[in-house]
Amino acid sequence: NITVPFALVRVFADDREITRKVADKYGRYFILIPPGTYIVKVFMPHADDDYELLGTVKLKSKHGVINKNLSL
Repeated sequence: NITVPFALVRVFADDREITRKVADKYGRYFILIPPGTYIVKVFMPHADDDYELLGTVKLKSKHGVINKNLSL
């Protein structure tokens, strides 16, 4: 596993973006969201204000929170 400082974390439901958050300098993030199943896409920032897709994972939010370490 690698830590990605300031990663962009985008959350989708039914091909619709629900929310997005930027991780802190330690790669930590915290998203409050209604319970359900979501697709989470993680992007790594580059110096030129562009992002590269690192991976996509399907997650289930049972308690309305997404803050897991993601294995991509």
